[in-house]
Amino acid sequence: RMIHIFGNEAESNERHTEEVVGSVRCVSVTVVTDSSFVPYKRMDQETGEMIGFDMEIIREVADRAGFEIDLNTMDFNGIIPALQTGNVDIAIAGITITEEREEIVDFSDPYYDSGLRILVRQDNGKVEEISDLEGVKIGTKIGSTSYDYLMKTLDENDGVTPYPGSSDMYMALMSGAVDAVFYDAPNVGYFASTRGEGKVKTVGKLYEGQQYGIALKNGSEWVDDVNEALASIKEDGTYIPMAMGTKDLWEAATMGYQNIGPNYWKGEEGRNALIKGEQKLTDPQWVEPYATLAKWKDYLGDGFEAQSYPDSQN
Repeated sequence: RMIHIFGNEAESNERHTEEVVGSVRCVSVTVVTDSSFVPYKRMDQETGEMIGFDMEIIREVADRAGFEIDLNTMDFNGIIPALQTGNVDIAIAGITITEEREEIVDFSDPYYDSGLRILVRQDNGKVEEISDLEGVKIGTKIGSTSYDYLMKTLDENDGVTPYPGSSDMYMALMSGAVDAVFYDAPNVGYFASTRGEGKVKTVGKLYEGQQYGIALKNGSEWVDDVNEALASIKEDGTYIPMAMGTKDLWEAATMGYQNIGPNYWKGEEGRNALIKGEQKLTDPQWVEPYATLAKWKDYLGDGFEAQSYPDSQN
């Protein structure tokens, strides 16, 4: 039987659904994400399922914390307001933990270290650092910390245009509507190495070191359970394949992974099994290469976390 609970704060501080199966209570929690923040999450066009790093994290957390997720998508700028109003319980969308946000929603412990990066067209030789963006037409995302950073850092910020989705700002850059994009490094780096390959490039250092957290409605009963689940995921090694390799464009790790990885997952056999859903990135054969790469750290140069492919050629 299904018991729908939509009580007021005096009755319950969570909006969720309980399913009683025999004597076991299963709680379904409303979770939202932003589908445009690749590679952390995207829609699998064949299955219609949301996949990616954040999706692996939240599903593993839910499994360990003891709840099931009712997953929905929405534009990033609507996520925090939805948590405020109690329309959703939990959000995971590459959400940076900030003091301002912590005043209105609860956050889990950090699950990923990130930062902000500049993206320009391949033929742009004028922009090398944040100061070069003064008076320039810049695309970023509505409601993001990258927008806040630009507005407080640039004196001439009239050219800053916030877009509702990541694809919108990237298309604006490609079409010449803006001269640069400034946004979260993992998303920027992914676009530069996929759809924007050979057409755009990242420049400058990593700005505004940030940490992503799982956001929960204020006063959520799930904060401790979520934190315990995250801690156990990190401790037992499940987190390793999800968090390493793309961190800050660590080229040495990504190149190393592709070189040694096939020895563990049996090359094409493992790749096809992953595509078909017969294997997961948390399976031993996909985890072990990262454990090996972690041992390389002492042999890599200073600043390797932000080293891009062109840098590695110098």
